[in-house]
Parts: sequence; structure tokens; C-alpha cells
Amino acid sequence: MTSSAISPRPLAGIKVLELGQLIAGPFAGKILAEFG
Repeated sequence: MTSSAISPRPLAGIKVLELGQLIAGPFAGKILAEFG
């Protein structure tokens, strides 16, 4: 029951400007990048 179509990422098309300098900012940017 696998589909050959690739499902879109949850945050596809959303742009994020990450300006964090400590641990939490870059980590959140990495997580958002993985989602879309």
C-alpha cells in the first residue's frame, strides 16, 4: 500500500528568516528547514 507520489512537506513554500545567535535560534531554524 505504498504510493509512488511524493507527499508535500508541511511547510513547503514558507520562507523563514532565521537570525538567532544562541542555541535555540539555529536549532529552531534547522527543525523548520527539515519540515519544508
